[in-house]
Amino acid sequence: MPDGLGMMSYVKLSFQNALNGVNTTSGHWFPFVSESVSEDRAKMESKQNRFRYNEPNSRFGLRTVGGDLVVEVDPLTIGAMFMGALGTCVTTSASTHKDHLFTEANSHYGEGLPIQPFKLDIYRDCGSHDVYKNLFANSLTMKFAHGEFLGATMGVIGGNHETGAPVTPSFYTEVLAPKLDFTQCSMQIKGAAIDDFTSLEIQILNNLEARPTLNGREYPTRWRRSNFRQWRVTGAFDMVDRVLWDEWDASSSSPLAVAVAYSPTNALTIEIPDFEFDTLGGNVGGQGVANASFTGRAKHDTVTGKAGSALLRNTDYDMDTYGAGTIA
Repeated sequence: MPDGLGMMSYVKLSFQNALNGVNTTSGHWFPFVSESVSEDRAKMESKQNRFRYNEPNSRFGLRTVGGDLVVEVDPLTIGAMFMGALGTCVTTSASTHKDHLFTEANSHYGEGLPIQPFKLDIYRDCGSHDVYKNLFANSLTMKFAHGEFLGATMGVIGGNHETGAPVTPSFYTEVLAPKLDFTQCSMQIKGAAIDDFTSLEIQILNNLEARPTLNGREYPTRWRRSNFRQWRVTGAFDMVDRVLWDEWDASSSSPLAVAVAYSPTNALTIEIPDFEFDTLGGNVGGQGVANASFTGRAKHDTVTGKAGSALLRNTDYDMDTYGAGTIA
C-alpha cells in the first residue's frame, strides 16, 4: 500500500535515440535528494462575449515539462547528468578502472534535438509512476561546499508526460558508487593549488527553449538554443593573500580545475581552460576573517576548442558510453 513517502520514491534516467524513442540499455537509477519535475498545461482562455457576466469555458493548450533533479554526487550516476548537459562521452579502459571524458557537442543531435534527449521515470510512492519523455538537460550545477557531500542539480526542459506501472528499482551499491564529499576536493588556478576557497559552484547552461509548430500536437516536437552555451562560476574565498585579486585586477584568464578523488579509481575532475573573473568583492565585515565572493565564466578556448570538460573515473566495466551504453 503506497504511503506517499519520499524515502520510497525512485528516479530512473534513460537516454533516447530519437524523439519519443527509448534506448532500453541506457537506464540509470538515481539515488536522489529531491525533484520538482512536473507538467505545465497552459490554458486557452476564450475572450468571446455571450451576453453574460461569467467567464466562458477554457481549454488546455501547449503542454510542457520542466523542473529540477537534485542528487548527492557519486562517480557512476553523475556521468549521465554530464552526458545530458554536454552531449559527448569518450571512454578509455585501464586494468583497474574506466575514464569517461565528457565534452561539449558542437552539432545538433538530430532534427529539432539540440542535444540527446532522455526520459525520466519518477515514482512518488502513490500508485502509478510518472513518465516524462523528450527531456533535455537545460542546466547542470555542481556545488562544492565545506562540510557537505558534493551536490548536483540538473534542470530539465521538454515535453510529453504519461503514467506507467511501478517497478522495482536496481540501484548501485555504495561500494561501487561511493558519494563524493568536501574532504576529497582540491582546486587549481594556473596549475597552482589554491586552498582558500570556502565554496564553489560551477553551472553549465544550455539555454534551450521549445519551438512549438502547427503540427497537430499539444506537445512541442522541436527545441532550439536561444543563446550561447554558457559556463558560470560563483564562489567565495578567504582573503589571505592577493593571488586571486591580482588575477581579477589584471583582467586575465586562467585555467581552473576542480578535482574530487574518493580513491584512485573513483574520481571526478572538472576543467575550464579559459576562466575569467566577472566580479570580485571582499570587505572587512567585522573582527573575523574577511571573505570575498566572486563570479566568473568560462570562455571558448581556442587551443582545446572547448569551454570546459569533465573527466569521470569509476570501476563500472559495463558502462561503455553513457548515452548508448549498457548497465548490467
